[in-house]
Amino acid sequence: ARILTLFLGEMEHHEQRRAETPPHHQRGGWKQMLFQRDIEGHVSAHLRETARAATRLFDQRPLTRIVLAGSEEIRARLQKYLPLRLRERVTGAFAADARTTQAEIVSRALAIAHEAELREEAKRVREFVEACARRPDPSWGRSARARAVHGVEETLQAISEGRVQRLLLRRGLRYSGAVCDNCGLLTTSSLGSLCPTCSSTPRSVPDILEYAVERAHEGRATIEFVTESP
Repeated sequence: ARILTLFLGEMEHHEQRRAETPPHHQRGGWKQMLFQRDIEGHVSAHLRETARAATRLFDQRPLTRIVLAGSEEIRARLQKYLPLRLRERVTGAFAADARTTQAEIVSRALAIAHEAELREEAKRVREFVEACARRPDPSWGRSARARAVHGVEETLQAISEGRVQRLLLRRGLRYSGAVCDNCGLLTTSSLGSLCPTCSSTPRSVPDILEYAVERAHEGRATIEFVTESP
């Protein structure tokens, strides 16, 4: 068994474990049955120890996704031995055997992990769009605000007011803008000589979203970058 961990497309950890099996003999009958039972016991013990090793590794460095490789039977048996907190992170599997090279395993695992990441991103964007479509409940009072906003300027306003708990940004998005260091206003608009909120002098910045991410992080918001635009 091989346990590989990948980070940013590069292999970070590699551990190889070998199963100790008794030597094969040619005799048949009940001795062959005992031999097969012995082999089965060694395989089960090897899978259990592999699951324990994976769990120890997970406890040292939490993993986002787990991809299993091997025969369908071995993958199913190994997954059975994994604790629930690891089984929940299994995002895919593929067929492999002892002849499969490490480079092939890494390539297949990265492809499966990338597909899983795109599915998760699409789900987050759908949830965001649904939240934007919901109107504030009248029972919240006249000052009630929508639970989600979209659009750069609306989002910057929510960040400026400290109302953001979760921020979704499309990768590679850039907007020039202005920052007021006195009141904290963030905007893509050209403010001119005075801030409309506190009448201080704002400063122009080439990428207002850098300041938005920093401000959201200071407010302990969860920040997520997605490929699809919310």
